Amino acid sequence: MTEILAAVAERLKPGGRVVLNCITLENFFRGWETLRDLQFEPEATSVQLAHSRPLGRLHSLDPENPIFILRARKR
Repeated sequence: MTEILAAVAERLKPGGRVVLNCITLENFFRGWETLRDLQFEPEATSVQLAHSRPLGRLHSLDPENPIFILRARKR
């Protein structure tokens, strides 16, 4: 991930944006730290989806794992 973000930083103009979707805490942390090291301004959002499933004659929501979305603007 570090090498990819470094290549993005080289090509992106100041004010340009990059978005990463992470499903593990380790990748989220690595992405956040790398973006900060590359002079980006990261922001984070966590999203969790749930799907309905039968529960007898009723229905329940079955949650999925959260997704971490990192957005960053190049300074």
